Amino acid sequence: MGNLLIKGGKLLAPHNGYFYSELDILLEDGKIKEIGENINAEGIEILRLNGEIVSPGFMDIHTHCYKGKSLIGTEADVLGVQRGSTSIFDAGTSGSLNYEDFKENCIKKSKTHIYTFLNISDWGLNSLCELSDLKEINEDRILKKVEGNRNNILGIKARASASVVGNNGITPIRLGKEISKKAKLPLMVHIGNYQPDIIDVIQLLEKDDIITHSYHGKKNGLLSDDGTLKKETRAAKERGVKFDVGHGSESFSFNTFKLALKNNFKPDFISTDLYHKNMVEPVGSLLNVITKLIACGMTLEECINKVTYDVAKFFNLDNMGQLKRGSQGDLTIFDFKDCNEILKDSYGNKQEIKKKLELKFVVVTGGEDSEVFRFNKE
Repeated sequence: MGNLLIKGGKLLAPHNGYFYSELDILLEDGKIKEIGENINAEGIEILRLNGEIVSPGFMDIHTHCYKGKSLIGTEADVLGVQRGSTSIFDAGTSGSLNYEDFKENCIKKSKTHIYTFLNISDWGLNSLCELSDLKEINEDRILKKVEGNRNNILGIKARASASVVGNNGITPIRLGKEISKKAKLPLMVHIGNYQPDIIDVIQLLEKDDIITHSYHGKKNGLLSDDGTLKKETRAAKERGVKFDVGHGSESFSFNTFKLALKNNFKPDFISTDLYHKNMVEPVGSLLNVITKLIACGMTLEECINKVTYDVAKFFNLDNMGQLKRGSQGDLTIFDFKDCNEILKDSYGNKQEIKKKLELKFVVVTGGEDSEVFRFNKE
């Protein structure tokens, strides 16, 4: 299987030069075989659209999709394909001692494509104070696990927040940085409440490391009290540190994001931090997060790049995130429709929404038979 002809959609893939282009897409064996007008193919299933937008499959770089014994892990397909993302990254729910269980019982069994940021703590998020005991950070074990799984482990994860590090301050984050350098992988750092101090965290990070929860509304943030960027934040951006939304239950503020836009401090990546407690409010889905960012001043076109091509390019996923011949045929199909609604951030603050993304279909390719799955969300 894996053959499908999609007609009647409007292609949106800015990197490939598609801006609501009314073209057909032919998938064969799970790859994009052809893009053009009035494509005809005998004996192939046809998905007929009615002007919906067709994008490369959305890629969400911050979720928690490993259940295991984690307190927050949630089924991957519930967070992924059922909410519009064809690829998701698990952001540190597993560590070196339970990664193999994650791989066998989640990664290999899910329709959603899954990649991993490996937690520096042995057991990942089996506890939510996972970096309070430095004995649970084993560099050798992490490096061996990375080396044996480089096709899937694409980054290292550490959480820099008081409830996580306990009395250890910046030390676990420093250890995480040392490990990520040896592993030759980016370090994703969750930022939150003091301690450690955000300035100490920022100064540790180098080109292509990632800060997630960049727009939270807590005091220990990337902006100064006067609403401008801290000089350390600006310096980090200039040296190539990447900044991710990571909405989450407690980590996105409309006010912080709007102030950031005034400082031309836009995210490099857009992600959800989805797990079971925020699947309705305040997060919902990656489409819902994009809707909020657009209401604050971003454009749909730049948001699409930040959840497709920009992710694939950064993580060297060469056959993904684009609409072009030979690319993987993962697609997110949605309406961008007028509405009159109110959405909330992580702190209950409200924002009027005049346009929203509404999921219609997801096409996921892969597996031994390149089977195509479609989820009609009407």
